[in-house]
Amino acid sequence: MKILKNFVLNLIILFFLIFKLFLSQVFSENLFLDDPNILVINEDNKEAIYSLKIYPKYTHILLLQISKEKLTKEFLEILNNYLKKGGVIWFNDPQLFIFWGEDIELIDPVKLKAKKGTFFYGVREDYPGIFCSASKASEHLILSGIKEVQVFILESSEKAYFSVKLNSELIPLLKVKDNKIVAAIKKVEDGYLILTPLLVKKSLKDALIFQENLKKFSLKKDLAVSSNTVLINLKSGIILKGNLINDNLVLETVERTHYLELNKLSKIQFQGASNLDLIFL
Repeated sequence: MKILKNFVLNLIILFFLIFKLFLSQVFSENLFLDDPNILVINEDNKEAIYSLKIYPKYTHILLLQISKEKLTKEFLEILNNYLKKGGVIWFNDPQLFIFWGEDIELIDPVKLKAKKGTFFYGVREDYPGIFCSASKASEHLILSGIKEVQVFILESSEKAYFSVKLNSELIPLLKVKDNKIVAAIKKVEDGYLILTPLLVKKSLKDALIFQENLKKFSLKKDLAVSSNTVLINLKSGIILKGNLINDNLVLETVERTHYLELNKLSKIQFQGASNLDLIFL
């Protein structure tokens, strides 16, 4: 009888663990956690950040899910070196932007008519925060095909909710109803810092589009555009988009004029002191 009770108890525990894993997968659309291109740093594996000192190109995207109190001077040196080498860092807590010179602003959950709750973040499946809607804050290509997403904004240790204060160095991506920015890009050296909130399954279609576009941008892959569209990537991170109206590219030098057929070009790359990075055709 005792053996049977232990068996049933172990079976219940196993079922509970499987159910918790299922919930974390269903309710957390947390930015490609199982993607081999992404190294996730949380409270349980924060030592993994030291791998970037040995293998700075181990992964192209670093997903930082750690509290601001854990970002030591040594950690920041490793992260900044990673950015210098062209690395991309994603994070869900706006407070981390402070370490890179950005200001944060309070969000009033009452104005947003936000709902308090818990969500899967880092190593916790019950992290406190608020659920609300977010819309496009710019016309960046990452936002192509997106109307509105449901997001979860983390609660700070001071029981407050934060956004990042917009300035000329930031590219806004998502905003909540009082125009507070909850997703943004900052160019740092040759890399990018990208703030993105946790995304809720209620807006699954738009959330998946946002995640996929964000990943393509971070991995420096082309975003989907029509065949007659030209993309101009500025070093600041801004992407300009337009349609071709001429068939030829004209390059004039001291010696001669060159005519190039645009439909035979895949990209034009500028080197040196130019403010342009790439033009995709």
